[in-house]
Amino acid sequence: MITIGNSNHWLSEQATMQPNSQAIITSEKIFTYSEFYEECLGVLSYFDQLGIKEKDHVGILFGHNYKFFVIVNALWLIGAVPVPLNTRHTTKEIQNQLRQADIKFLIIDETLKSQFASLIFQNKTYLNKVTKCEVRSTKFNILHSAFCTQHSAL
Repeated sequence: MITIGNSNHWLSEQATMQPNSQAIITSEKIFTYSEFYEECLGVLSYFDQLGIKEKDHVGILFGHNYKFFVIVNALWLIGAVPVPLNTRHTTKEIQNQLRQADIKFLIIDETLKSQFASLIFQNKTYLNKVTKCEVRSTKFNILHSAFCTQHSAL
């Protein structure tokens, strides 16, 4: 878990101290710290189901968008190491980066599925979108409304 000066993740801290303040502004919506944190917890729960653990290196093939920031913070909450990969690289270049960075899981934006269809990797997941749902996770002590991922079959 990434911490700044204390034992809490920065986002958890902000969601508690100023839950209704603006955290992220996109072209579609303004997200408060509370909404952003809830969404990160939902993705964290999904990543926990995938088996992502503290110190795991997780490759991320996403454009520069809101989902990318949710994924990075969910991984930080777990204590995993996010490894952003350049979507402009070839499949061969990415294959080499996966080996060099000791990647255990790879999260790919569903919109890039055809671009990276030939990428061979055992723990590869395509993330589609995030929707509101109920989350229950005893490992991370989550029992409230959050955001869950929808993913496609590989």
